[in-house]
Amino acid sequence: MPCCRPSKSSMNASISQNDLPEPLAALVAGFLTIPTAGKGTFSAALLAGDGSDRRYFRIRSAFHSQPLIAVDAHGGSQKFRRLGQHLVTENHSFLLVAQHLATLQFPIPKVLASSPCACYYLLEDLGDTTLYDLAANDQWSTATIAHYQQALCLLAALQQQAAEGFDPSWCYAGGHYDRQLIIAGELEYFLNSFAIPLGRIELSAAQRRQFRKDCALLADVALQAPGHFFLHRDFQAKNLMICTKHIRVIDFQGARLGPIYYDLAALLTDPYVAMPPALQQELLEYYYHTAAPRAQLSLPEPGVFNHNVSCYSLIRGMQVLGAFGFLSTVKKRLHFRQHIPQALLQLQRLAADAPLAPQIPTLARLIRRLSHIPTCPPDESN
Repeated sequence: MPCCRPSKSSMNASISQNDLPEPLAALVAGFLTIPTAGKGTFSAALLAGDGSDRRYFRIRSAFHSQPLIAVDAHGGSQKFRRLGQHLVTENHSFLLVAQHLATLQFPIPKVLASSPCACYYLLEDLGDTTLYDLAANDQWSTATIAHYQQALCLLAALQQQAAEGFDPSWCYAGGHYDRQLIIAGELEYFLNSFAIPLGRIELSAAQRRQFRKDCALLADVALQAPGHFFLHRDFQAKNLMICTKHIRVIDFQGARLGPIYYDLAALLTDPYVAMPPALQQELLEYYYHTAAPRAQLSLPEPGVFNHNVSCYSLIRGMQVLGAFGFLSTVKKRLHFRQHIPQALLQLQRLAADAPLAPQIPTLARLIRRLSHIPTCPPDESN
């Protein structure tokens, strides 16, 4: 899912403390050891999110030497699954995974405080620069590539080490990357949220049946890869902060156990940054020959590895376009439309090159048919 990181470029003006939800203002006051959240005890600025319903506020106060991020995550309580007598919400997942990663000393934002309901929490402020910003501003400089290499080393370490002791019961949306998620959450999501509403694709009953068969085959092939590794599920440039020249990982509430290939594909085929194919291949080889061995992560022989990367790159590309479609049409977050051309171009290239293409003819043909999708609705194009 696209990220929800605070963005300096889209920061709103300072707001009144009274505009903060009362429980969040009380949490800030308690953390700052202020008797009450009275006027002038701290300042707040609303930061624009991206694909999330969470609201982020940068808090500054004379009572604390560094700014901090206050999060109104009340909407996250609406996303949950039931485990016995308990509900595990998206917010619980974030806090539980954060505790796990912090214990293992992975570079994530520190959780400074949270409310009993987990709907409000305070985070360490990591600044405003992401790997996306670095790629956009410096293009593919030596420094940018070095940060991508650092991200790949961090990814390999996460995949191997964070899987140990990871409890799937922490996960609000399921603890494993499984067949149901691939078919419903990736492939059918692409069809129903992107290809049909934005691509104006129409499928006959027979074509729908064949589409489902293609999806089932693609899921079967994907699930041949081992699935016991830590999976972030949105390991892309906007979710990797640059803080004191080091990568810090955010937005891991969707984490679960799964294959190594999904997060690798998410980073290297990220449509936000339009990485050149030659550089994708160079960084893929860096992961295989340097990052994975450094993390003591065992990989299959190159042919199997590359086949799995292609398979998961195709699946991830479909998921991303499904998300762009959903967020821009249902959530009315139209800025996601600007990334559709690059995401679609990349997906079509993947579908054309994938060794699987002859085995999934309806799916491959559907992807080829998608073109001329507007980057904004007709009534907003002028």
